[in-house]
Amino acid sequence: MFKLKNLFSHALMALALVSGSVFAGPSYHVSIATNSFDGSGELELAFNSPSTTTVSTAVVSNFSSNFGAVSYSEGTSGSVANLLTMTSPQSFLVRAVDFGGVFSFDVAFDTPATGFDATGFAVSLLQGMDYLVQGAVQISMFPGQNPTISVGDIALVTEIVPGADVPEPTDLALLATGLGLMGFTLRRRQR
Repeated sequence: MFKLKNLFSHALMALALVSGSVFAGPSYHVSIATNSFDGSGELELAFNSPSTTTVSTAVVSNFSSNFGAVSYSEGTSGSVANLLTMTSPQSFLVRAVDFGGVFSFDVAFDTPATGFDATGFAVSLLQGMDYLVQGAVQISMFPGQNPTISVGDIALVTEIVPGADVPEPTDLALLATGLGLMGFTLRRRQR
């Protein structure tokens, strides 16, 4: 009976220590340099999956630079001022921009852990009805695999490492729970 309790307490410790990072999807900071273009145009964000039954989510936030109004939106919810949620199988957002600067935003994904279909996120630049740069950024995610990232000459994508800046309160609570369980286990062993 004692070994079963010991095994259970170790399992709880392991779960408490790693559960904060296991369920988080990949997050990226995307920058698009438009210095080589003149005038104004539009930035298109597309989030697609060939599967109509598997739902994935992309949360876009922290838009920075000279963005204008949203001219087209499908399959999105929330606000471009705070958090914008895009859901598959098809989501699009087209937003006006004045070229000549660097546009950036953060995107975090919640993708299914199982299945066969890839989910793709793409960023393109348009002027009028024409693509200036189609697929400046392409992020492809297959369930259970690391994402594949393709960037053009005008784009930069960096991974956002969770907890690298400031730990979230939930992460600290999980760490405290794990440490408490470790202390409890050690105390029980001494008896």
